[in-house]
Amino acid sequence: MNLDKLREYVALAAELGIVELTVETEEELVRFRRSTQARGSVPEQEEAEAPQAEPTLLKPVVDLTTEDIGPSTEGLELVCSEYVGFFHRGATPGSAPLVQVGTRVKPGDVVGTVEALRVLNEVTVEVAGIVKEVYVADGEAVEYQEPLMAIEPERGAEGTTR
Repeated sequence: MNLDKLREYVALAAELGIVELTVETEEELVRFRRSTQARGSVPEQEEAEAPQAEPTLLKPVVDLTTEDIGPSTEGLELVCSEYVGFFHRGATPGSAPLVQVGTRVKPGDVVGTVEALRVLNEVTVEVAGIVKEVYVADGEAVEYQEPLMAIEPERGAEGTTR
């Protein structure tokens, strides 16, 4: 069997997810076995001997609405995530928070970022007001339209929707 034909079989096996392949002709027998482990992972025998870690609980996925946050949202504007990703209170992961509870904001101000697919997307506010509550911790996973913080709109301020 020539090398090009062998490469063809290996590529086909990888494409189809085949773990083991045997090709037999009148002249030769070729067996191909692909490892199902990721490179650098612990072999199965060593893995079985390792002590088992306690399972970790994952954050449940919930459909959040203003009713889910609680009664304290009345009269407040919610700033919601436009992405599924990780919320960062700073401009970059690990940097100082852009706003705190009590910070005065105006329309267009960046109040955090959501990291989605390794891209940092700015979270901006649409109303002028004061940050009253931050619902999500720095680095926490967020869902699309999940409330991140609440803004108390300034009455009569430009950009206020109420």
